[in-house]
Amino acid sequence: MNVLIIDDHQLFIDGMSYLLRGLAAPLNLCTADNTELALEQLQSGTDWDLVLLDLVMPGISGRGVLQRMQAQGMPYPVVVISAELDSSLIQQALNLGALGFIPKAYPREVMLTGLRQVLGGEMYIPEEVQLALERLPSSGVSGAPVLLSKRQSQVLQLLGQGNSNQQIAQVLFISESTVKTHLNTIFQILQVSNRVSCLQRAREMGLVGDGVK
Repeated sequence: MNVLIIDDHQLFIDGMSYLLRGLAAPLNLCTADNTELALEQLQSGTDWDLVLLDLVMPGISGRGVLQRMQAQGMPYPVVVISAELDSSLIQQALNLGALGFIPKAYPREVMLTGLRQVLGGEMYIPEEVQLALERLPSSGVSGAPVLLSKRQSQVLQLLGQGNSNQQIAQVLFISESTVKTHLNTIFQILQVSNRVSCLQRAREMGLVGDGVK
């Protein structure tokens, strides 16, 4: 399993490196203590199974890394692990494609549970974080610009045509796991929880045509 840790604190990197040994074996673990190096690693051609990202970094922020990943169509599963608990920043990270958020103060077993959930193709947001996000003022999704990567748009169109995850994977020459990752990201961006509501919201926003199923 290929894992990339992006954090500017060596002590945290060391701790996460030790924790991840209990997640899978064999483990190909790479680290980046600044976002410039992180972007080099992300663009290296490695098929990352998991990217752990801190939001507050010198230079380009963690949010900036997520923006680059979205713009360049990098579908790697990202979990934000940060001491930054600002709800608006967390929501921005999720809107940019992060599949989970775990506070740095959480114990080892809770972190492992969250990471396993994301590796299984699901999102992970702790209940206390989810409650905080629900208290954020609504931004009016229908009136806000929605940024989907080219690949996410392709997945959405194929979903609307009635294709299963397996069929979408075959058409786009990607794995079903990658399809699930794209769908989870799309669901989060559109603020929906399933395929039916996703397509309904997508039609309302003009992201798919009326002729799409």
